[in-house]
Amino acid sequence: QYQQQIDKRDVAGAIVADVLGTLEKFCQSMPLDWMFNLDNQQKGIDFISALLHLLQEDTANIQVLSVACLQQLSMRKLEQDQWFRIISSLPSALFQASNAAAKRAAERGLPS
Repeated sequence: QYQQQIDKRDVAGAIVADVLGTLEKFCQSMPLDWMFNLDNQQKGIDFISALLHLLQEDTANIQVLSVACLQQLSMRKLEQDQWFRIISSLPSALFQASNAAAKRAAERGLPS
């Protein structure tokens, strides 16, 4: 049972990693209003929020691929508020990712 759950996690992680690999290419040219949810009706529901959340995932190097997507976006010509959105969101996202990694290390009995 436990191994089945591990296998499911790994397969799901591999799918997400494949999607992020493709999304990295889209981040180079996809319309920015798609990435940044400029209509503000559903705050926090956009690609940026998802990429920042995925910094917490260590399965299949998802966090590394998420950083690559954010890097591609940050290299584009962004409006000031878009750039500030990414920069101001990073500290809390990195704090949450660090806490998630520490929790996983504690669960595995590893020093954090």
